[in-house]
Amino acid sequence: IMQDTKLPLFTWILGLYYVTTSKQGISSECLAERLGISTKASRLMMRKIRYAMEVSNETFTLADTIEMDGTYVGSPSKNGKRGLGTDKTPVLISLSLDKGLYPKYLQMNIMKTECRHEIKKYLNQNVDVANTKKIVTDGKQSYLFIKKEYSQIKLESIVYNEKTYPGHLKWLHIITSNLKSFLQGTYHGVESKYLRLNLAEFVWRFNHRKQGTDILECITKVLLCCSVMTRKQLQNLF
Repeated sequence: IMQDTKLPLFTWILGLYYVTTSKQGISSECLAERLGISTKASRLMMRKIRYAMEVSNETFTLADTIEMDGTYVGSPSKNGKRGLGTDKTPVLISLSLDKGLYPKYLQMNIMKTECRHEIKKYLNQNVDVANTKKIVTDGKQSYLFIKKEYSQIKLESIVYNEKTYPGHLKWLHIITSNLKSFLQGTYHGVESKYLRLNLAEFVWRFNHRKQGTDILECITKVLLCCSVMTRKQLQNLF
């Protein structure tokens, strides 16, 4: 991602450190001030780093017990509708849980719509189907195909009820709320064409939340697994 850059290597290393260690994220204006570079240069740097994070996220596959649900991200809907009728961007979120049912790894993908075809494509890309025992959803019809096509996976579809299932998709709902606070609080909203990279940043932070002082080693791995990405190539992604 440093291909054809005009910034010093130390500036890149410091920028990588700031972006990856800021718990709430960091704006391009704040990064530019800390590094002593222009906002335009810091914005390009952040997008390249997020691209590298996106590539790194592909190495994480979900297994065991998985919570899965769709959400809609963006500014208030112009058509005033919620759910399937909204003009916000649909995002499919899935979270793998460990044996103690605590969060392990996270994945997020932008979809055209929350339909069977998109969900199946998402499963094949992000889920270790052979080692997945159970998928928990909110009971939408678009998930029912899992019972037929993935017989080894138990599909648990529970319609939310405050009395009967007060903790249904608990962790997934917490993460969804944190995502929206992350996008609105730190970045004050994100253009839809760049949402993909911001999701990659959020997922990378979550999956590396326990790294602590090993974060620089994680950064090195991110750079090693990423292919060349120049400004022109980055622009062609959108």
